Amino acid sequence: MSTSAIDGIFTPLIAQLGLGGVGGLLVGYAFKKLLKVIAVILGIFIFGLLFLVYVGMIDMNFDKFLEALGRLVGLASGVQDLILAIFASLPFAASFTFGFFLGFKRG
Repeated sequence: MSTSAIDGIFTPLIAQLGLGGVGGLLVGYAFKKLLKVIAVILGIFIFGLLFLVYVGMIDMNFDKFLEALGRLVGLASGVQDLILAIFASLPFAASFTFGFFLGFKRG
């Protein structure tokens, strides 16, 4: 096997690994920051609702509230199809996943 044949095999693989790792790092970092912002906003919103219930300004149907939360969690499970599509390209997906978790941990 010649050197050019080896370069032809490994160059795209290295490019996929590098691009996937850097991309995963950036997405993981941004995702964690976004989750923190969403958690703060959601916490303030729920606290505000509970405060308004406490002071008697609004009435809340807690059964419907819990049902809506259950549907929201059900929507999040649809992300599984997206993850399976990402893993169709194994070298890129592996480096992306590693970078994502590294960025998520650092974020």
